[in-house]
Amino acid sequence: MGRQKLLLPMDGVSVVARTAWILAQVFSPLVLVIGSDGPRVKAEASGIPGLHVVQNPDWEEGMTGSLQRGLAGLRKQLETQPGGFFIHHGDMPFLSPALLKEISRAAAKDEDSPLFPRLRGSEPSLLGHPVYAPFRLEAKIHALKSGERIRDLLLKESYRIYETSDPAILEDLDTPEAYAALCRKYGLSGDFLP
Repeated sequence: MGRQKLLLPMDGVSVVARTAWILAQVFSPLVLVIGSDGPRVKAEASGIPGLHVVQNPDWEEGMTGSLQRGLAGLRKQLETQPGGFFIHHGDMPFLSPALLKEISRAAAKDEDSPLFPRLRGSEPSLLGHPVYAPFRLEAKIHALKSGERIRDLLLKESYRIYETSDPAILEDLDTPEAYAALCRKYGLSGDFLP
């Protein structure tokens, strides 16, 4: 991308603030794991109700460590243990609270099984976010080594699929072109727009 994508502007707020605000409409507590440009990302997300920030000083080693730190941070915020938790990327700011509620209700039907959203009619292996993971897998998640993916761990379990027609479960901001195209698609202002 060439710059910190979580700090990109989107209709007057940053990508991370927009994503966190949408997630906070449905999920609490909410844990944001920061790495690159941590203080700036944290400042952008400040003020979101129920949001707790966890620093990952080893962020360059990959997402596994960030997930493990986020899970440890979530554990500290819980008064009681729910059946599981959701994993979502900060550069996926297009999901609606209504869709998040649908996915959450689907996960609640069997809290012991992982749940992946998939775009209706798409290739079976094309899975989106947020992903639901049961807390019974917490020790296995913490045992993952750098470079090992939680997705692979969850796919070894008896997982479920939630099908949706909303492509937002797959839409992230990995390139300037994706950022510009998605801002245009959703009618949002942004930096890289021609």
